[in-house]
Amino acid sequence: MRNALVILSIVTLLVLWQAGCTVIDSRPAEQRSSAAVKADASVRKHCFRNEYPFGDAMDVEELIVVIDGHRVTGEYNWVPAYKDRRLGRFTGTLHGNTINADYAYQQEGQSATTAISITLEEQQATVKGGPRELGLDRSLRRAAC
Repeated sequence: MRNALVILSIVTLLVLWQAGCTVIDSRPAEQRSSAAVKADASVRKHCFRNEYPFGDAMDVEELIVVIDGHRVTGEYNWVPAYKDRRLGRFTGTLHGNTINADYAYQQEGQSATTAISITLEEQQATVKGGPRELGLDRSLRRAAC
């Protein structure tokens, strides 16, 4: 009997302790969800894309830019129909409408990093930088994300 009383006491204490450690958000659901939306509203995503038909296939250039305050991340890819592709990611900072970033990419089995700048405009983004032979200097049209 005594052991049952000790076990019951321990279980009761554990339940009370767990309840005391649980944080309950007493705000109405509308307020909780609007706070989450406001946090996500500071993050903006922009997409740009050029498509070049090539016979029954297509060459594609794509740029995806994610802005969170002054921090910027994204992808810049060149996907030709019949050649080796260049796939890469960049991280950088936003100053006005210009992004200065380090672009890490893979192409033809090689990995490299180069500095690029991206200027965001209403209807397009212009990428500049890197060695001329890479062909990174391009303007891409705004597209739906």
